[in-house]
Amino acid sequence: MNPFIEFLDNLLIEINNSINEKIVGINYLEVIKVKLIEKLVVLDKNIMQDLKSELMNQGTLSKKQVFNNRPISYNINYYEKSASTIKQSIQKETLNIVLEGSKILSIFDKYKPNKSVKFTIIKNVGTVISHNTIISENTNKKSIILSITTE
Repeated sequence: MNPFIEFLDNLLIEINNSINEKIVGINYLEVIKVKLIEKLVVLDKNIMQDLKSELMNQGTLSKKQVFNNRPISYNINYYEKSASTIKQSIQKETLNIVLEGSKILSIFDKYKPNKSVKFTIIKNVGTVISHNTIISENTNKKSIILSITTE
């Protein structure tokens, strides 16, 4: 098993056990985001390099977990070239953390489609997006993005 996946699985178990069972949805993902980024900042560079090498060959690593009746799934994607999506509706609450590179997000107002907020997520920064949010995203080349969704 990839050392990063093992690290992430163990960390998610530890984080989940520290979160009150009454915390769910985007609040649950926000707690995960803060605690996960704290650990990612001090992660051994060799583990990240191994992850990058594996992702360059496979493109994506995915896994589904259930923690105390809280099902989540995560994807780690490597983008060799920049990728864009325009005005897509998010189907599940989603946490995105940039492990390497950067990602530009535009979040649109449902009631005023021409109104949006645009921001950049850089390495070791994340954002939680609630379901039914309309976004456009541009992921820069050579980026690695961790996405965690609740089921």
